[in-house]
Amino acid sequence: MLSNKSILCPSTFKGNFVYPAPTTPNSAPSHLFHSCSTRKWKPSKLKASRAEQKAVEIRPERAQSFRDAYAGRIQPWLLNRLEQMGFTHPTPVQKSALPTTLPRLNGEIGQDVVIHAQTGSGKTLAYLLPIIATVQPARSATQAMIVVPTQELGMQVYKLLRRLTSAYTVPRDWNEKEHSAYGESIGDESKAVENTESERGVFPVLPMLNQADLRRQKLQLREAAPRVIVGNPHRIAQLVRSKRLRLDLLKVLVVDEFDACLLDTATTSALQTILSVRGREGPRQTILASATVPQHRHFLRQCVRQRWTRQDIVHVWVEQDTNERVPESLSHVYAVCEGRKKLAALRALLLRFNSEFNGNDNIDFNLRAIVFVMTSRNVQQLVSALNAALRQDFPMQKEDPLVGIWDESSVFHRKTALNAFREGSAKVLIGTDVAARGLDVPDISHVFHFDLPTDSDAYLHRAGRTGRQGRPGTSVVLLTPGEQFVISRISNSLSIRFERIGR
Repeated sequence: MLSNKSILCPSTFKGNFVYPAPTTPNSAPSHLFHSCSTRKWKPSKLKASRAEQKAVEIRPERAQSFRDAYAGRIQPWLLNRLEQMGFTHPTPVQKSALPTTLPRLNGEIGQDVVIHAQTGSGKTLAYLLPIIATVQPARSATQAMIVVPTQELGMQVYKLLRRLTSAYTVPRDWNEKEHSAYGESIGDESKAVENTESERGVFPVLPMLNQADLRRQKLQLREAAPRVIVGNPHRIAQLVRSKRLRLDLLKVLVVDEFDACLLDTATTSALQTILSVRGREGPRQTILASATVPQHRHFLRQCVRQRWTRQDIVHVWVEQDTNERVPESLSHVYAVCEGRKKLAALRALLLRFNSEFNGNDNIDFNLRAIVFVMTSRNVQQLVSALNAALRQDFPMQKEDPLVGIWDESSVFHRKTALNAFREGSAKVLIGTDVAARGLDVPDISHVFHFDLPTDSDAYLHRAGRTGRQGRPGTSVVLLTPGEQFVISRISNSLSIRFERIGR
């Protein structure tokens, strides 16, 4: 659960601060604060001083449904669809972001926002709703784009968007010829949502992911313009540079997990190409979402300086209490070994925890785990070496117990590996942080950090794959003697206790 404390921080650049929503007695911010000082908020002081405009702390007093809170800013058919899907009340991050990101009652696009909240807090819906509310499906142009770092996350976002828009009501001036052409162009994936009633139609959404067939994507773009695109930085930048993808009428640009899109030079360059696109119909709304925003004040300045966003960008930060960020059911252990012995140590730990998992029976390998490494090369090396070793340990095992995914793995390999892991024929998944973004498998019992996480937030990202919904889970960190100080840093930062094993 997230705490109700959420912070909206506009940048310190020229431009007026935009309050997050028209306030009511039940939704008014309880006080404003700047730096470490706290000032009581009074209804008569809506014109706050420049110092007070640095941040707003919102403490919601009562729970409001989507319909109660946003009936004038979200279409009725979409409110109905949210209720059908079980989304009745906004989460804290949605409650904080939507008043700022949804289009205004006068039709103006929403504000530029950095959404800073933990995984599982509802960030995806917090940016999908403004997109759906802003886009005009009857207008033949790409009006919104969602950039994601991985294939897996892209497909998750695409499928959720398709589910939300399946109830879209077709306006009377809808171009039926284009509607039909678009439905044929996107192939079998579009058949997941059927609309048999005459008043409904497809809200055109197209995935543009790296490993998909480029030729087919170009044909789809030529056949009919998708209103919303979900894609990876490299593929979108490639299509923009070749002028196959026209973004003249782009209204909303979202970059999800944007910190992962800035990890290497090539991806950063591709993202810069996308962020530099300028429409010809006024300003574009930009929404950046991530669980980690390192040096966020510097990042906000960079966004404005590079003209990626408008000057009045808002930082929406939903903070979790430490006890809520780290489940009580999650245990934290570490093992120390020489760097050249880490592979042998990982094998020994897999056998040890598998024995405990099976009740001291090591006849079969049944441990459900994820192993995190830093590079794609390490993934392939570990999968090959550990499968060879475990085949000797478990000669009766019919299939290899480990599979791997990495940043450059093909669509076929990735899909095959993830299906094997989800279905249980493969027990352990080895992957990089970026490749594992968006992965959701509920029955993982152990997470191994073969290579150290970059910081405490990255540790939580990884460890949070286990210990979910009160189920027990174990996070295991492998260290060299010179890296032991990292455990103290993570322990102090997250207020958790590590136990050393394998002395």
